[in-house]
Amino acid sequence: MSEITTRYENDIAIIDVGSRKLIGEKEDYELWTRVEEVLDGGCRKIILDLSGLKWSNSTGIGIMISAWTMAQKEKAELVVVMSSRRLEDIFKVTNLSMIMRTFESVDEAVKGMS
Repeated sequence: MSEITTRYENDIAIIDVGSRKLIGEKEDYELWTRVEEVLDGGCRKIILDLSGLKWSNSTGIGIMISAWTMAQKEKAELVVVMSSRRLEDIFKVTNLSMIMRTFESVDEAVKGMS
């Protein structure tokens, strides 16, 4: 399982989940913790890079929703980068695409948030 990493570009935090399955295992909750750390550090623009994500079940989707909700409560913007058709389908079926802004690449998301 790959490690979740955080890097900064200008005033935007980019949290990369790497190539993993987001299925609610103990390590998956680190995503929520990373968002919390970024917010506690004062950053109000967050890109959640899911482009390497292999799969997510409902628990993984719940972790993403919790992270987004936490950002909203802190008056922060959290957007999602995804390149998987399967994940795009999950976002459409669950109507997450109606509340979360999505992009096809990190570069596109950075430009969209600047």
